[in-house]
Amino acid sequence: MLQFLKKIFSKNRSSQEDEYPSSVQMLEEAAYIFLNKKMYISATGVFTTLVTENPRSSMGWYGIANALYCLAAGDMKMNKLSWMNRITLGYQCILRSIEEDQDNKYAKELCHWMVTKSPLRDEDVSELQPFHDALKLIRKVAGFNANTLIENFQQHASMMRMKIIMCFEGIEEQYVGDLFVSALSDPDKDVKMAALKRIGMWGNREEVRSTLEEMVASEAWDELGPYPSMGIWAVQARYPEYKDWSAPLLEKIRSAEEKDENDTMAS
Repeated sequence: MLQFLKKIFSKNRSSQEDEYPSSVQMLEEAAYIFLNKKMYISATGVFTTLVTENPRSSMGWYGIANALYCLAAGDMKMNKLSWMNRITLGYQCILRSIEEDQDNKYAKELCHWMVTKSPLRDEDVSELQPFHDALKLIRKVAGFNANTLIENFQQHASMMRMKIIMCFEGIEEQYVGDLFVSALSDPDKDVKMAALKRIGMWGNREEVRSTLEEMVASEAWDELGPYPSMGIWAVQARYPEYKDWSAPLLEKIRSAEEKDENDTMAS
């Protein structure tokens, strides 16, 4: 199933490009990154964000169903109740995928697979309807939370971590804010810079401002080029009420840069 998932999403995207806002395309990419690594809980959470942004995304609903199906497979021998909750919810999501696009052959194949290749029986699904309930139910059944996502995020190579941060740009969900806070302390400077460039949205969070303060106080900003200044400016632009907070930090960076320039000229 996973081997051809990227190809499926790529084909579907090209046929529906005009319908998809760029944020949905990026979320689709992030969800696939987690799904490809068999991080099914995180994949479910990100696909849920995708269908929040675009409830008509047939492939978004397909992604949720696929991830829940894979999660249920792991539960089959250990927890029958958890398995049943996940597989039936996954089946409802695949029905929703088909409802949104009746020509989605991949959704139809997965729907057939769920019944014929698992202990799920026809009588188990005969009364099930396409999923139209609150999306938080999907996250609850999957067990999704920010800590799981961050833990999975940290297991990726630095290039993938940077890409995931880029994919979440402009997404106003609390777990995304938690991820960005974590990325500000990432061991890889390119990941830090990616987060700094996009941190303005989360500047109302105390942990964001305190991390930026620590960065400036320790002069760790020096190796990050203009990105700490960009992050601080972005917070100020988004939240003008923090101008008294941002102004001294920007002045300290400016003064340090001016001193470095003068020292260089003098030498």
